[in-house]
Amino acid sequence: MCKERPFWAKKNEEKWLQLEFNINFLKQTKKEFKNLHCEYCGKKNLKVYGWCEKVDTKDVATVDHFYPKSKYDNLKKNKDNFVVSCYSCNNIKKDNLWEIVKIKYPINNNKITKIKNIRMSERNKCGCGNTKDENGYCDGSHMNIVKENTDKK
Repeated sequence: MCKERPFWAKKNEEKWLQLEFNINFLKQTKKEFKNLHCEYCGKKNLKVYGWCEKVDTKDVATVDHFYPKSKYDNLKKNKDNFVVSCYSCNNIKKDNLWEIVKIKYPINNNKITKIKNIRMSERNKCGCGNTKDENGYCDGSHMNIVKENTDKK
């Protein structure tokens, strides 16, 4: 098993922590259900690799964020948003939001319900907790942006 952190982890702590979180989720899921399969295409016998192991893309289990983390930052560590995926399906989906019916082989009976229950308000929150506007943007208050008073002369 991998002992030390990779050299790049110091420069990108957030990426490292997400990778660790995802690997732990996959290990926990495999322990609970005895086997991993792609919840999109049904591919069986997926394997959890450690970060230091040479990965075979033919059998690697990946974590897909059903609501993409690039668009829903606040859901990146929400396990209800995680879908066990083979490399191919995850690579095809990328940062797209698919219809929920694409999950044809849910790992358990509650998977679809859990994804549906991720409330709209949660999906519309910025990573800072502020609600995004109708265009998907945060108001920036978490960045300590001070608006100038245009009424002053």
